Amino acid sequence: MKVSFSEKAGTYVRYFGHSAIRFDFSWMLNGVIYIGTGRAPTEEMYINQGMGKIYCRAHTTDFMYASRGYEYKIKRLLRSSMSRFNLFIDVGACIGEYSVWLASQGKTCIAVEPVKDNFLSLNKNLVLNGLEDRVITANVALSDHQGTAEFAIRTMNKGASGLASFFAPGTGVSERVPMTTLDALLEQLNPDLDQGVVLKIDAERMEEWVLKGGIKSLQRIPRLMVIFETAHLKNRKSLEYIFDEIGEFNHSYIDCLNSLAVKGSF
Repeated sequence: MKVSFSEKAGTYVRYFGHSAIRFDFSWMLNGVIYIGTGRAPTEEMYINQGMGKIYCRAHTTDFMYASRGYEYKIKRLLRSSMSRFNLFIDVGACIGEYSVWLASQGKTCIAVEPVKDNFLSLNKNLVLNGLEDRVITANVALSDHQGTAEFAIRTMNKGASGLASFFAPGTGVSERVPMTTLDALLEQLNPDLDQGVVLKIDAERMEEWVLKGGIKSLQRIPRLMVIFETAHLKNRKSLEYIFDEIGEFNHSYIDCLNSLAVKGSF
């Protein structure tokens, strides 16, 4: 599904609005350059827009992820649900901005990121905020089976890296990453699944496989909210058959890129 002009304009207004409120003129300058020329910041940045201090790599779009305006509807949903969950599982955590924010709010967080350079930035951001002992991190890709996979690592938008087979030949830098299932990971970590769980999946077209690999664990969770990217799907309802196997869910849309499935009295 394409992002409409009005949604894109509204997103940029929020980006710049949050930066202006915090007198973050460096972000605003780099934002103007990026929108106008497509060039990412040429130097490393440290951004804090009220959700924690986030290290952003040079020549990448990290600074967009670090903005409080990024995925604002998801953040608004999470803020309104704070009292209803204790565990946050972030599949495709990238630089860890969600885990930094939610761990600082007292939530237990599991951050899963397959790309090595992203994973290093994720851990750096946890250390920057004194949260390295409060967030469990896993440098793996989640799928419906265990093994390894060839990923294409995009040079500027590293958060949009994914399975090489999904990209045109020669896209990005090749990296072989380990794969496991959500069921296997949760069995290993053994977190408390009874106090409300939010599962956020941004796995660059691997969302279906992530869900299939976690059916047994997700069936055990009485109160579950799943936030998942559907921008690449021709039919945003095409994953509902998996949710039907997990349990009884209410489905809705968060924005034009992300969907929501809620199980139990969340």
